[in-house]
Amino acid sequence: MKSLKLRAPAKLNFSIDIVGVREDGYHLMKMIMQTVDLCDTITIEKNQQMSMKIHCKGLVLDSEKDNIAYKSAEHFFNVMGIVDRGVSISIEKQIPSGAGMGGGSADGAAVLVGLNILYEANLSEDELMKIGEQVGADIPFCIYGGTALVEGIGEKVTPISDFPHCHIVVAKPSVSVNTKAAFRAYDDGNITKHPDIQGLISAIKWQDILLATKKFCNVFEEVVDLSEMSYIKEQMSHHGGLRPMMTGSGSAIFSIFTKDEDALSCYYHLCEQDIKAYICQPIKIGPNIILDHDK
Repeated sequence: MKSLKLRAPAKLNFSIDIVGVREDGYHLMKMIMQTVDLCDTITIEKNQQMSMKIHCKGLVLDSEKDNIAYKSAEHFFNVMGIVDRGVSISIEKQIPSGAGMGGGSADGAAVLVGLNILYEANLSEDELMKIGEQVGADIPFCIYGGTALVEGIGEKVTPISDFPHCHIVVAKPSVSVNTKAAFRAYDDGNITKHPDIQGLISAIKWQDILLATKKFCNVFEEVVDLSEMSYIKEQMSHHGGLRPMMTGSGSAIFSIFTKDEDALSCYYHLCEQDIKAYICQPIKIGPNIILDHDK
């Protein structure tokens, strides 16, 4: 096999809590995370060169070596002791950047999954996740996919019941939120509300969407407050969205819809306001192969 094309699904956070800080300064998290069918497309192709090349359609790279997909490939080769690193990685972006949807981590996860197949490394999912955690905190979950409880700094992923079928409208404000700045704001802030993670897990197990959305909570929302976010939330609620909430450290806002027509109405309204919007659904998987070629 000489090349692979994969889908790299975005993630949403249905709940985020910070439960401590490690001695090295990393925050300890407790989150419910979900992959959705909004995906980047990753093409990995072996070539005759001895170095990696990366091209990202839809995103300007200051340096390809700073891209998380490049770092993931480099770390994979280092761990496996592979010298022949002649691969070209092409990324077609659909997941918005600076949105809290794990776009970079999704790409890195897909690269690890793809290289594992192309180089016949036969690493297990757990082994790939251990490589991924050295590159980015969200990569282990993005490799796993589905609905999961994620703990530690992101390395501990425990599957839970699948989230019920629904439509999700996601909107990305014109501004983005710096993740490090969001954590600093959390450290300096006075958080008054923390999520009921176990209550959310139970609601998902019971397939009770209304109760589940009532349990949604993101501690960053108390310290990240942008006027455009508030407007988007108001519009989502007006169109029947349940508990509009920020994902990750921002800035994308999402809401669950139980009626297809309400989701479409909200989507079109946001687009008419020149707000970048998407409709997606929960999925049960992480990176998945679209096409493979022998050349």
